Amino acid sequence: MKIVLALVLAAFLAGCQTIGGYYDRLLGRPAGGAQKPTELEPVKPTAEMRVVWQASVGSAGKFAFAPAVAGDAVYATNAAGEVIRLDAATGKVEWRVETGTQLSTGPGSDGRVVVAGSPRGEVVAVEASGKLLWKAYLTGEI
Repeated sequence: MKIVLALVLAAFLAGCQTIGGYYDRLLGRPAGGAQKPTELEPVKPTAEMRVVWQASVGSAGKFAFAPAVAGDAVYATNAAGEVIRLDAATGKVEWRVETGTQLSTGPGSDGRVVVAGSPRGEVVAVEASGKLLWKAYLTGEI
């Protein structure tokens, strides 16, 4: 019984290549399904990138920060605990708020409130006008 099963399985597997070859010929492809990849066309840039402005907002320390863009403002934070608002068009610093706590995250903003977190689980919120709104503690590190 095992020998018959082995022979049937061998015949079935051998037939897979035959069926595959049949479909290749039917579709006009080279045997084995090998097809040359289409040549890639050169990419033509549609826009030119250039630096309009850049600003230093302080050290990130051992953390990694990313700014937040909301409306006509770019918000940034630094490890020393500052939240900074820059004009998106010019890069000019509009205000800096000292939160009184070390920060470990970049800011998040909806355009009205800017929030950031500390490594001790503290969250600070600053109004878009630059006024410190509140601080709250979470149960873990941020």
